[in-house]
Amino acid sequence: MFPHPPSVSPSPSPSSRTCSTRSTSTSSTSPFTPSGTSPASSYEMAQITLRQRETALSKASKELAIEKAAFLRKKAEFQREKDEFAATTDKVTLAAKQKRAKEMESLWDCVFIAAIVFLVIPVVALGSTLIAVEVVAGWRMFVWAIAAAAGH
Repeated sequence: MFPHPPSVSPSPSPSSRTCSTRSTSTSSTSPFTPSGTSPASSYEMAQITLRQRETALSKASKELAIEKAAFLRKKAEFQREKDEFAATTDKVTLAAKQKRAKEMESLWDCVFIAAIVFLVIPVVALGSTLIAVEVVAGWRMFVWAIAAAAGH
């Protein structure tokens, strides 16, 4: 993910660690340190660098925690909005289904009334036709019976 971090302590050049073995003085057997720095100051620099890195890491961790908290808040807000939208959608869908059911019920009522009208009218017409035929037939029989009795 990240490249390898540089080493904690600065690496001295190879020439700075060499010791002179040809020298006759006792002071020349100690390792040569460039620019008059001592190993203790190099250690202190490493410690300071380590502290700076730890501080930077701590700061970055805190910023990451803040960003994570903000992200979780936004996520919760979006989830709440999604739930509200789903609830509203469900309510609208339910209202539309109820409206459609009422319309279908009123449509079936109209269909029932139309069926009754279309079935009653022919039945009444047929019934009145049969009654008229019976009345006419009865009248003709009555007239025939009177004519037969009178001798005509």
